Amino acid sequence: MNRALGQPGKDVLPSWLLEISGISPGNCQEPFLSRAAKMAEEAGASLGIQIHPSLAREEVERLRKLPWPKSLHLPVCSPFFINLATDELDFLAGQVREARERMEECGARVGLFHGFLLTPLRVPNDFKQYRRNLMAHVEARYRYENSFIMSPEVFATPEYAGWLTRVRRGIAVLQQEAGGLEFCLENDFPGVGSGFSRPQDLVACRGALLWVDFGHLWAASLLHGFGFLEGLELLLQTGRVRGVHLHNNLLPPGTPPKNLADHHTHLYLESSVPLRQGVEMLWRYGVRHYTLEVAQVDLQDVSCLVHWIRKIRRGG
Repeated sequence: MNRALGQPGKDVLPSWLLEISGISPGNCQEPFLSRAAKMAEEAGASLGIQIHPSLAREEVERLRKLPWPKSLHLPVCSPFFINLATDELDFLAGQVREARERMEECGARVGLFHGFLLTPLRVPNDFKQYRRNLMAHVEARYRYENSFIMSPEVFATPEYAGWLTRVRRGIAVLQQEAGGLEFCLENDFPGVGSGFSRPQDLVACRGALLWVDFGHLWAASLLHGFGFLEGLELLLQTGRVRGVHLHNNLLPPGTPPKNLADHHTHLYLESSVPLRQGVEMLWRYGVRHYTLEVAQVDLQDVSCLVHWIRKIRRGG
């Protein structure tokens, strides 16, 4: 692999991207981004911004004008979530074309989304009513003990296999309308209706680009009973993982399914999630796009990731 010539006092590293997610409106203020960009540059990385689907149109427009490169967490400024399991294939094609336009407006080549909801209905893209909307649009029999969490038993049924067949049909529409841009399927938190919480189901979507979310993968490992690092490597072995959402999850092993949560908290907090080992595995498999999807991200999160990658590159 070619290496860029380093400047005095800087690591000599292959190019990689350290991205800040706009999951919280305060994450992408210019003074913070400028300081994070300097830290990234000193570690041989470029800084980027990932536009989040919860953001209002005005905030998206502000971020679009900032000088750092962008990726999009889809859908952005769109009324409904993208669901590859839909029977409305013309509607899906229109959503993909709209997403492509948003990406082109922002100069983004990479867009990612969860993509698989176990419902034929259109689910509104409204994060203020996120749980309420999902529970209203997804059948109650899919819930674990009437909670917001998916019942793990659903995934072993012929009915689920049928849903996955629909998703593959939707992927064909996605690929036809992608226009040369990179649309990635992300593993989801195992909330009600979420079809992509198990690694093997994403692996089975042959040809689709993938995006890994560490917090979601940890919660799913507790629900489905697989090892976090084993699940991560199963995804990486496909050679189709484009990038990662890095954030921490404070749930301990043995957490009851109905108590699962998605914390999106700081990397440096103590937890049972093997974050450092996961980043090392990503680097070993050639993944170079790292998005800090931390609510209220701070410079210590940036420093933590930079420190890990420096040590990994030096064999420490």
